[in-house]
Amino acid sequence: MTKQQSTVGNGDNPTASTMLKAAFTFCIVTLSLGANLPDNMVSRFGVDQPVIIGTLIAIVITWCVANRHVLLVVLVCALAMGTNMNQETAEYMNIDRDILLSALIVLVCMPLIAKAID
Repeated sequence: MTKQQSTVGNGDNPTASTMLKAAFTFCIVTLSLGANLPDNMVSRFGVDQPVIIGTLIAIVITWCVANRHVLLVVLVCALAMGTNMNQETAEYMNIDRDILLSALIVLVCMPLIAKAID
């Protein structure tokens, strides 16, 4: 079959990216709802609310990295500014510049690694 005759992506067979987008959307919506529930309701499931919020943030950042959204650029700029902050200012704000630098390296390298894998 040629590329034009392929049946993948015509609506009959959902592609892997369509299924991945649906899974990410489901996770984001579910975690957003869980993050906005009252604390006593969330604790019934045996999960702390900060864990839900942290997971939600991680999934959204992963989604942005995978799709190369504008938020990725904003995150890289914010981390770069935090990394280049004065040592005294960073200590006053209780920010570890090494952690910001590590996060910046990961955010920059993730798309490159994903492109190399594909």
